[in-house]
Amino acid sequence: MKQSAIDWTPDKLDAYITNPKQLIPGNTMPFGGISEAQEREDIIAYLSTLH
Repeated sequence: MKQSAIDWTPDKLDAYITNPKQLIPGNTMPFGGISEAQEREDIIAYLSTLH
């Protein structure tokens, strides 16, 4: 993850939350992704409040 050098835009976050292993091959984090678009949107909205 640290070596991916990804600029975590909302689109990149959505792609990661949808399918982490597709965005970052070799990722070993045990997270399979979230298929529900509204749930991903809610997560990204929440994360945007933390900066």
